[in-house]
Amino acid sequence: MPRKVKLMAMVAALMVTFAVVSQANASLVTEFVKFTATDFSFDPPFTTVEGSFTVTYDPTVLYDDETSGITLNSLNIELGSPLAFSYHNHSLQVGGLNAGVIGVDPGTDDFNLWIWDFPMESEGLFFIYSQYLTPPYVTGSRWFSYTITVEASEVTPIPLPSGILLFGSGLLGLTGWRRLRKS
Repeated sequence: MPRKVKLMAMVAALMVTFAVVSQANASLVTEFVKFTATDFSFDPPFTTVEGSFTVTYDPTVLYDDETSGITLNSLNIELGSPLAFSYHNHSLQVGGLNAGVIGVDPGTDDFNLWIWDFPMESEGLFFIYSQYLTPPYVTGSRWFSYTITVEASEVTPIPLPSGILLFGSGLLGLTGWRRLRKS
């Protein structure tokens, strides 16, 4: 088999391999979420709680108290445990792991943000937080928000497998062209 044909077959095989690899992560979604909670039940220590996080998940998979795939970007209250998320059928819950994502133990540095129809951010919102504080606040207090705003935007991933494919096939092409010129 001539060298040129071998080189073309190698490039075609690499392209197929990279196409398969790039489709393996096709179902992952990354969302940047920014939230603000105000209008709390009785006198809270923080009248506004705001923050943002980035979450990467597969919408076809159910997650419970998952700590990988979520990053806390900002939060203006203390969080006393790792940030985690649960995802079930378009319902996303985010918070600390003190009592699991779905619970907030009174007197702990924790919160729970619940978005019933994620990533639709305008309906079905719930927010509660608790802080370990000294008097005049009661240690066992939790504060519920009556006004919550959430903005979610999908993060477009950089297609590294495709970039590697283009770079690699370009290198192979240059190498093959150089060899053909020498012979």
